[in-house]
Amino acid sequence: MDGVRSSRNAGRLRLAVATGLGSTLACVLLVALATPGAHAGAQPLLPDLVTLGIVRSDIVVEKRGKHRFLRLSNTVGNKGTSPLDIVSDPPSGECADDEYDAVQRFFVDSNPNGHYDEDDELAEPGDWLRFGCMRFHDTPGHLHWHVLDFARYQLRRARTGKLVESKKVGFCVIDTERPFPTLPGSPKDPYFPQGDGCGGLNDEGVPTPPQSEGLSIGWADVYFYGLPGQSLDISRLRRGRYCLISKADPTNLIAESNDSNNTQTVRLKLRPRKLRFKKLRGPCQL
Repeated sequence: MDGVRSSRNAGRLRLAVATGLGSTLACVLLVALATPGAHAGAQPLLPDLVTLGIVRSDIVVEKRGKHRFLRLSNTVGNKGTSPLDIVSDPPSGECADDEYDAVQRFFVDSNPNGHYDEDDELAEPGDWLRFGCMRFHDTPGHLHWHVLDFARYQLRRARTGKLVESKKVGFCVIDTERPFPTLPGSPKDPYFPQGDGCGGLNDEGVPTPPQSEGLSIGWADVYFYGLPGQSLDISRLRRGRYCLISKADPTNLIAESNDSNNTQTVRLKLRPRKLRFKKLRGPCQL
Protein backbone atom coordinates (compact mmCIF):
# COMPACT_ATOMS: atom_id res chain seq x y z
CA MET A 1 0.00 0.00 0.00
CA ASP A 2 2.39 2.63 -1.28
CA GLY A 3 2.09 6.11 0.12
CA VAL A 4 0.31 5.25 3.37
CA ARG A 5 1.51 7.62 6.06
CA SER A 6 3.31 6.14 9.04
CA SER A 7 2.03 7.02 12.50
CA ARG A 8 5.46 8.54 13.12
CA ASN A 9 4.83 11.02 10.31
CA ALA A 10 1.42 11.92 11.72
CA GLY A 11 2.74 13.10 15.06
CA ARG A 12 1.43 16.61 14.60
CA LEU A 13 -2.12 15.33 14.12
CA ARG A 14 -1.97 13.04 17.16
CA LEU A 15 -0.43 15.83 19.24
CA ALA A 16 -3.23 18.21 18.32
CA VAL A 17 -5.90 15.74 19.33
CA ALA A 18 -4.13 14.42 22.42
CA THR A 19 -3.52 17.87 23.84
CA GLY A 20 -7.16 18.86 23.44
CA LEU A 21 -6.73 21.33 20.62
CA GLY A 22 -10.02 20.08 19.20
CA SER A 23 -11.43 18.60 16.05
CA THR A 24 -11.04 21.78 13.96
CA LEU A 25 -7.25 21.83 14.26
CA ALA A 26 -7.09 18.06 13.84
CA CYS A 27 -8.95 18.40 10.55
CA VAL A 28 -6.69 21.25 9.42
CA LEU A 29 -3.61 19.15 10.14
CA LEU A 30 -5.06 16.15 8.36
CA VAL A 31 -5.73 18.28 5.28
CA ALA A 32 -2.20 19.69 5.50
CA LEU A 33 -0.76 16.19 5.51
CA ALA A 34 -2.92 15.04 2.62
CA THR A 35 -1.87 14.71 -0.99
CA PRO A 36 -1.99 18.19 -2.54
CA GLY A 37 -5.11 18.77 -4.60
CA ALA A 38 -6.92 15.60 -3.53
CA HIS A 39 -10.63 16.23 -2.88
CA ALA A 40 -10.01 19.96 -2.79
CA GLY A 41 -12.44 21.79 -0.49
CA ALA A 42 -13.80 18.62 1.14
CA GLN A 43 -13.46 18.25 4.90
CA PRO A 44 -12.03 15.04 6.40
CA LEU A 45 -14.16 13.12 8.88
CA LEU A 46 -12.89 11.45 12.03
CA PRO A 47 -14.14 8.79 14.46
CA ASP A 48 -14.39 9.45 18.19
CA LEU A 49 -13.65 6.44 20.39
CA VAL A 50 -15.33 6.33 23.79
CA THR A 51 -15.12 3.75 26.57
CA LEU A 52 -18.58 3.15 27.95
CA GLY A 53 -19.36 3.09 31.67
CA ILE A 54 -18.44 0.04 33.76
CA VAL A 55 -21.28 -1.43 35.84
CA ARG A 56 -21.14 -4.07 38.55
CA SER A 57 -22.26 -6.88 36.24
CA ASP A 58 -19.23 -6.15 34.02
CA ILE A 59 -16.86 -7.38 36.76
CA VAL A 60 -16.17 -10.88 38.09
CA VAL A 61 -13.53 -12.02 40.59
CA GLU A 62 -12.55 -15.68 40.30
CA LYS A 63 -9.86 -18.22 41.09
CA ARG A 64 -8.18 -20.43 38.49
CA GLY A 65 -5.54 -22.79 39.80
CA LYS A 66 -3.36 -20.85 42.20
CA HIS A 67 -4.23 -17.47 40.73
CA ARG A 68 -7.02 -15.01 41.36
CA PHE A 69 -8.29 -12.77 38.59
CA LEU A 70 -10.46 -9.72 38.16
CA ARG A 71 -12.30 -10.18 34.88
CA LEU A 72 -13.84 -7.26 32.99
CA SER A 73 -16.39 -6.79 30.23
CA ASN A 74 -15.33 -3.76 28.22
CA THR A 75 -17.19 -1.71 25.62
CA VAL A 76 -15.64 0.77 23.16
CA GLY A 77 -17.96 2.87 21.01
CA ASN A 78 -17.70 5.43 18.22
CA LYS A 79 -19.41 8.82 18.68
CA GLY A 80 -17.60 10.50 15.80
CA THR A 81 -18.62 11.73 12.35
CA SER A 82 -16.86 8.88 10.54
CA PRO A 83 -16.50 5.14 10.90
CA LEU A 84 -13.28 3.82 12.34
CA ASP A 85 -12.20 1.94 9.23
CA ILE A 86 -9.19 -0.39 9.57
CA VAL A 87 -7.60 -2.48 6.83
CA SER A 88 -4.45 -4.58 6.77
CA ASP A 89 -1.23 -4.22 4.86
CA PRO A 90 1.85 -6.50 4.71
CA PRO A 91 4.39 -5.61 7.41
CA SER A 92 6.54 -2.60 6.56
CA GLY A 93 9.22 -3.33 9.14
CA GLU A 94 7.53 -1.96 12.26
CA CYS A 95 5.53 -5.19 12.79
CA ALA A 96 6.72 -8.78 13.10
CA ASP A 97 6.98 -10.96 10.01
CA ASP A 98 3.87 -12.94 11.01
CA GLU A 99 1.81 -9.80 11.63
CA TYR A 100 0.10 -7.26 9.39
CA ASP A 101 0.32 -3.50 9.55
CA ALA A 102 -2.93 -1.90 10.72
CA VAL A 103 -3.98 1.00 8.50
CA GLN A 104 -6.69 3.56 9.29
CA ARG A 105 -8.59 4.79 6.24
CA PHE A 106 -10.23 8.22 6.16
CA PHE A 107 -13.30 9.59 4.38
CA VAL A 108 -13.92 13.10 3.10
CA ASP A 109 -17.21 14.92 3.56
CA SER A 110 -17.88 15.39 -0.13
CA ASN A 111 -21.60 16.22 0.33
CA PRO A 112 -20.92 18.09 2.70
CA ASN A 113 -23.36 17.33 5.54
CA GLY A 114 -20.96 17.02 8.48
CA HIS A 115 -20.96 13.24 8.81
CA TYR A 116 -20.19 10.11 6.82
CA ASP A 117 -22.75 8.61 4.48
CA GLU A 118 -22.58 6.33 1.45
CA ASP A 119 -22.04 9.27 -0.89
CA ASP A 120 -18.74 10.19 0.75
CA GLU A 121 -15.49 9.03 -0.81
CA LEU A 122 -12.36 7.51 0.64
CA ALA A 123 -9.41 9.81 0.99
CA GLU A 124 -6.44 8.99 -1.19
CA PRO A 125 -4.30 6.04 0.04
CA GLY A 126 -1.44 8.45 0.59
CA ASP A 127 -3.52 10.10 3.30
CA TRP A 128 -4.27 6.89 5.23
CA LEU A 129 -2.52 6.25 8.54
CA ARG A 130 -0.36 3.22 9.27
CA PHE A 131 -0.79 3.17 13.05
CA GLY A 132 -0.06 -0.28 14.50
CA CYS A 133 -0.01 -4.04 14.03
CA MET A 134 -2.44 -6.94 13.65
CA ARG A 135 -1.66 -10.33 15.18
CA PHE A 136 -3.48 -13.64 14.78
CA HIS A 137 -4.82 -14.94 18.10
CA ASP A 138 -5.09 -18.71 18.04
CA THR A 139 -6.69 -19.11 21.47
CA PRO A 140 -10.21 -20.63 21.73
CA GLY A 141 -12.83 -17.91 21.53
CA HIS A 142 -10.75 -15.82 19.16
CA LEU A 143 -9.10 -17.51 16.14
CA HIS A 144 -8.90 -14.26 14.20
CA TRP A 145 -6.75 -11.14 13.77
CA HIS A 146 -6.60 -8.54 16.54
CA VAL A 147 -5.60 -4.89 16.29
CA LEU A 148 -2.93 -4.82 19.00
CA ASP A 149 -3.06 -2.45 21.98
CA PHE A 150 -6.61 -1.34 21.20
CA ALA A 151 -7.40 -0.96 24.92
CA ARG A 152 -5.61 -1.02 28.27
CA TYR A 153 -6.82 -2.15 31.68
CA GLN A 154 -5.17 -1.00 34.90
CA LEU A 155 -5.59 -1.30 38.64
CA ARG A 156 -4.24 1.50 40.84
CA ARG A 157 -4.39 1.92 44.58
CA ALA A 158 -7.15 4.41 45.30
CA ARG A 159 -5.25 6.28 48.02
CA THR A 160 -1.83 6.61 46.39
CA GLY A 161 -2.51 6.08 42.70
CA LYS A 162 0.26 3.47 42.59
CA LEU A 163 -0.02 1.17 39.58
CA VAL A 164 -0.32 -2.47 40.67
CA GLU A 165 -1.54 -4.21 37.49
CA SER A 166 -1.65 -3.21 33.83
CA LYS A 167 -2.47 -5.00 30.59
CA LYS A 168 -2.90 -3.97 26.97
CA VAL A 169 -5.39 -5.99 24.92
CA GLY A 170 -6.05 -6.42 21.22
CA PHE A 171 -9.49 -6.40 19.62
CA CYS A 172 -11.04 -7.83 16.50
CA VAL A 173 -12.89 -4.53 16.11
CA ILE A 174 -16.52 -5.04 15.02
CA ASP A 175 -20.01 -3.58 15.42
CA THR A 176 -21.55 -5.47 18.35
CA GLU A 177 -24.24 -3.15 19.72
CA ARG A 178 -25.64 0.30 18.90
CA PRO A 179 -25.60 2.51 22.01
CA PHE A 180 -25.86 5.84 20.09
CA PRO A 181 -28.57 5.23 17.46
CA THR A 182 -29.52 8.89 17.02
CA LEU A 183 -26.08 10.05 15.86
CA PRO A 184 -26.13 11.36 12.27
CA GLY A 185 -24.74 8.72 9.91
CA SER A 186 -25.33 5.79 12.27
CA PRO A 187 -26.45 2.75 10.20
CA LYS A 188 -29.32 0.60 11.45
CA ASP A 189 -27.42 -2.58 10.66
CA PRO A 190 -23.77 -3.36 11.52
CA TYR A 191 -21.36 -2.52 8.73
CA PHE A 192 -18.48 -4.36 10.43
CA PRO A 193 -19.97 -7.68 11.55
CA GLN A 194 -17.79 -10.51 12.78
CA GLY A 195 -16.76 -12.75 9.90
CA ASP A 196 -14.25 -12.52 7.11
CA GLY A 197 -13.26 -8.99 8.10
CA CYS A 198 -11.20 -10.27 11.03
CA GLY A 199 -9.97 -13.29 9.11
CA GLY A 200 -10.01 -16.81 10.50
CA LEU A 201 -8.87 -20.31 9.61
CA ASN A 202 -9.37 -21.98 6.24
CA ASP A 203 -10.21 -25.66 5.75
CA GLU A 204 -6.54 -26.55 6.21
CA GLY A 205 -6.35 -24.69 9.53
CA VAL A 206 -4.22 -21.88 8.09
CA PRO A 207 -5.05 -18.27 9.06
CA THR A 208 -6.74 -16.27 6.32
CA PRO A 209 -5.68 -12.62 5.95
CA PRO A 210 -7.74 -9.91 7.70
CA GLN A 211 -9.88 -7.78 5.40
CA SER A 212 -11.62 -4.87 7.15
CA GLU A 213 -12.36 -4.16 10.81
CA GLY A 214 -13.85 -1.15 12.51
CA LEU A 215 -16.68 0.65 14.24
CA SER A 216 -19.59 2.35 12.49
CA ILE A 217 -20.89 5.67 13.77
CA GLY A 218 -23.06 5.03 16.83
CA TRP A 219 -21.93 1.43 17.25
CA ALA A 220 -19.72 -0.24 19.87
CA ASP A 221 -17.66 -3.39 20.32
CA VAL A 222 -18.28 -5.39 23.50
CA TYR A 223 -15.62 -7.75 24.84
CA PHE A 224 -17.27 -10.06 27.39
CA TYR A 225 -15.39 -10.84 30.63
CA GLY A 226 -15.35 -14.55 29.80
CA LEU A 227 -13.11 -14.07 26.76
CA PRO A 228 -9.37 -14.73 26.95
CA GLY A 229 -7.40 -11.63 27.81
CA GLN A 230 -10.18 -9.86 29.71
CA SER A 231 -8.53 -10.22 33.11
CA LEU A 232 -6.04 -8.74 35.55
CA ASP A 233 -4.08 -10.96 37.95
CA ILE A 234 -4.85 -9.88 41.51
CA SER A 235 -3.25 -12.89 43.26
CA ARG A 236 -0.64 -10.78 45.07
CA LEU A 237 -2.86 -7.84 45.96
CA ARG A 238 -3.95 -7.23 49.52
CA ARG A 239 -7.47 -6.21 50.43
CA GLY A 240 -8.24 -2.54 49.99
CA ARG A 241 -9.62 0.13 47.71
CA TYR A 242 -8.53 0.30 44.11
CA CYS A 243 -9.31 2.19 40.93
CA LEU A 244 -10.06 0.10 37.84
CA ILE A 245 -9.22 2.01 34.64
CA SER A 246 -10.13 1.11 31.07
CA LYS A 247 -8.81 3.23 28.21
CA ALA A 248 -9.35 2.87 24.47
CA ASP A 249 -6.38 3.57 22.16
CA PRO A 250 -4.10 4.05 25.20
CA THR A 251 -1.10 5.28 23.21
CA ASN A 252 -3.09 7.63 20.94
CA LEU A 253 -2.12 5.97 17.68
CA ILE A 254 -5.58 6.18 16.10
CA ALA A 255 -6.58 9.55 14.63
CA GLU A 256 -9.83 10.70 16.22
CA SER A 257 -11.62 13.95 16.98
CA ASN A 258 -11.51 13.72 20.78
CA ASP A 259 -9.18 11.77 23.10
CA SER A 260 -10.63 13.14 26.34
CA ASN A 261 -13.44 10.54 26.49
CA ASN A 262 -11.35 7.40 25.92
CA THR A 263 -11.14 6.49 29.61
CA GLN A 264 -13.57 5.08 32.18
CA THR A 265 -12.78 4.49 35.84
CA VAL A 266 -14.56 2.75 38.70
CA ARG A 267 -13.73 2.56 42.42
CA LEU A 268 -13.59 -0.93 43.89
CA LYS A 269 -13.19 -2.42 47.34
CA LEU A 270 -11.33 -5.67 46.72
CA ARG A 271 -10.88 -8.73 48.90
CA PRO A 272 -8.86 -10.97 46.57
CA ARG A 273 -8.48 -13.91 48.96
CA LYS A 274 -12.23 -14.00 49.55
CA LEU A 275 -12.96 -13.49 45.81
CA ARG A 276 -15.15 -10.54 46.70
CA PHE A 277 -15.47 -6.98 45.53
CA LYS A 278 -17.75 -4.01 46.01
CA LYS A 279 -18.30 -1.22 43.51
CA LEU A 280 -18.00 2.10 45.32
CA ARG A 281 -19.66 5.39 44.53
CA GLY A 282 -17.82 8.42 43.30
CA PRO A 283 -14.99 8.96 40.83
CA CYS A 284 -11.43 7.80 41.19
CA GLN A 285 -9.11 10.50 42.52
CA LEU A 286 -5.90 9.93 40.55
